[in-house]
Amino acid sequence: MSPEEIIFDSGGFNSNTDQFSVELSRSWKFGLPELAVNRLQIEYFGKLLPIHTVWQSSGDQVYRENRIIFGTGISYKNCCLLYKGSMYNLIISKYGSDTSFGSDFHVSWEPISKYRFSAGSDGLIAKNFINRKIWGKAFYRITDQCDMSILIETFRRGEPNYGLGYHWDMNPTCGFELFFSENPQLYGLNILLALPCFSVISGVSLQSHLGWSQKLGASYSW
Repeated sequence: MSPEEIIFDSGGFNSNTDQFSVELSRSWKFGLPELAVNRLQIEYFGKLLPIHTVWQSSGDQVYRENRIIFGTGISYKNCCLLYKGSMYNLIISKYGSDTSFGSDFHVSWEPISKYRFSAGSDGLIAKNFINRKIWGKAFYRITDQCDMSILIETFRRGEPNYGLGYHWDMNPTCGFELFFSENPQLYGLNILLALPCFSVISGVSLQSHLGWSQKLGASYSW
């Protein structure tokens, strides 16, 4: 998960008014087709037992990475704990393929109204090993229409990264999100459209020394 995805995640996986959600998205990275990421995500927002599944693919005919995530846990009152198991499959042309496994967690707690604290981990394959990222986030609902989040994350090796996100619903069908990350320097803007049972997100981001990225996603919930 990118810092932007963590900042604007679904909270405790139990705050959605609908029980099921299916999301399909594609991200284009820095104008390079081989870095584009396709993702299919299915979630069940159970009052007691949330379920989270993701299939993600990126790469080209020379190098391709596939990742399958399955998570489940327990949700009770204002707290949610989710355990996620991942399978990473790398396919390198003329060299064959390799499969690795990893595990992550996500915990969310809302001690008082308008405040929520989350923490978790996420794996990233780099040089044939899974580099674990640990992150923590504080969320504050300013009004019924807007909220903000502060993120701190760090890999096992490397300096910590700080992020700030702001979400504002201009009306019941349209909203936007602003995002800033310090290390690496990343600026992002998302436009949200919400219709009955159906929503669309379109966004752009700029990362220092690398360039622009775009994404488009659509989700259906019931």
